[in-house]
Amino acid sequence: MKKYKLKPQYENILETILKNRDLTIEQANEILNPPEDAIIDPMKMKNMELAIDKLKYHINNNSKIGTLVDVDVDGYCSSSMIYNLILNQLEYKNMIYILQNKNKSHGLEESVVEDIIKSEINLLIIPDAGCTKNDGIQQNRLIELGIDIIILDHHIVECEDINGAIIVNPNQNGDNTNKNLSGAGVTYKFVQAFCKKYYPDIDHTQYIDLFALSLISDMMDMRNLENRMYYNVGSTKEYIQNPLILEYINNKKLEGEYLTIEMLGFSIAPYINSVIRLGNKQERELLFIAMADQRLVKSNKRGCMGQMALASEEAVRVSNNMKSKQDKQKKDGASKVLKRIEEQNLLDNKVVICDVTDILSPSLTGLAANTILNEIKRPLILLRTNDGEKYTGSARNYGDAIIDFKEFCKETKLFNFCSGHPGAFGVEIIKDNLNIANETFNKLLCDVDFESAIEIDGLYDGKVPMEDIQTVADCQDLWCHSIKEPQFLVRGIKIHTKDIQKVGIANYKFMHNGCYFTKNYGSKVWYENFSNPGNKLPFGGELNVEVLCRFRKTHTGFYYIDIIDANSSI
Repeated sequence: MKKYKLKPQYENILETILKNRDLTIEQANEILNPPEDAIIDPMKMKNMELAIDKLKYHINNNSKIGTLVDVDVDGYCSSSMIYNLILNQLEYKNMIYILQNKNKSHGLEESVVEDIIKSEINLLIIPDAGCTKNDGIQQNRLIELGIDIIILDHHIVECEDINGAIIVNPNQNGDNTNKNLSGAGVTYKFVQAFCKKYYPDIDHTQYIDLFALSLISDMMDMRNLENRMYYNVGSTKEYIQNPLILEYINNKKLEGEYLTIEMLGFSIAPYINSVIRLGNKQERELLFIAMADQRLVKSNKRGCMGQMALASEEAVRVSNNMKSKQDKQKKDGASKVLKRIEEQNLLDNKVVICDVTDILSPSLTGLAANTILNEIKRPLILLRTNDGEKYTGSARNYGDAIIDFKEFCKETKLFNFCSGHPGAFGVEIIKDNLNIANETFNKLLCDVDFESAIEIDGLYDGKVPMEDIQTVADCQDLWCHSIKEPQFLVRGIKIHTKDIQKVGIANYKFMHNGCYFTKNYGSKVWYENFSNPGNKLPFGGELNVEVLCRFRKTHTGFYYIDIIDANSSI
């Protein structure tokens, strides 16, 4: 039986869930409906004027311009804005895009720098990357060859003083604008400022849908009022113009007047990401074209081979296949890693550091880490090596015990670099520091309990008042990465196995006290364990059920209880 911890309880359910998230009703309303003055003038960003003037200079001189496409959803959203603006809206044909040669290469790694040099471009625009120390080294190399550089990034700046590179980044010294922008957010503001100054008749708002997608895919802070304002607009179907997003809406049958945070985060972003991680260069190029420059392409669909099809339709078809392939590989890879963790007794350590060189591909390391976390319930670092001396990989935080795991690792001085977000980032470490890292983590975290009880906002015995379900479900647009969705425990439920209905391929539901309890994406194993605990009810019977759940509603206003997990007994 899992352990649960009931959060503080207040006068009513609304006050309880908001106070437990350090929010008042007024603040929640402001987040959901931010004021118009939440939008910050893009020209207030440091170096913005220099950047847009530099682009205009190169356009006036018919320079060859290239944009580097970074390897995640945010990177694709960012570069597609730049490419579409310059090539299609400005009808400037001396424009190219440069894809990374590897699925997990970020920024100016050597392999892509050679391609940049061979392209003979005069101006390189780097959205959503370009601010690490290694980027700075490679920038100097390109600048010496006469290539100008504009960086539109949102990661921590480690290379601020490079002559010839213009950095627009809210996290650099002297910038007092929105520090919670995604890479596409910085890029959108650049496009907005550029059009406002030089091309006021061009409609730059067509890119807000990509901005909204990037905010959710990159898990940016949605308490931020400017971010929330752009999400509110960019997720509304009336304003969505990007052909790839529109095709996903059609293909996934995403109903309602707008795309919820959950739709963007689970029904669109992971499918795009699967192609970026697992696809070959041709498939990744198809994805970028579908997002940035809608056109007809030759189909590889069985029965339609060689026929012309819209790039967006072909890209969504490829991504569906790639996502299924990725899910299987992720599941198999995570199982192998968990077995190794057990065999090597790595759970004796406060932070699990595991060499997965021979059992997990680089493109799946981060995804498998998220799956493994739920099993090991502590921070995790998965590493790979080519020479047995230098290890690189992905780190993931678990829970709230360590506020910023990236800084925590950096402060040990044992890693060559830790680059990315506070709870999910890339690392490099030498072999001699591996054992020292384990010893250091164990010492620093000796009193930390990562396997703390699951926190719940409410406990119900048997019956859940419908007004509580409605109150919480009506707030569901509030929940995001930075505002956790409330969870509840309902116990004392008595049902018969014949009350459990299968809906569609993998959804199950039952009704109790006038409300539907629904388990979405429940596996066959989950159903068998739930309906026949201990294999003691081969012909069915009565069950006592305890449910960890959320309160939800559909786009049509139907309220239900969403099962996260459930325990049953005879």
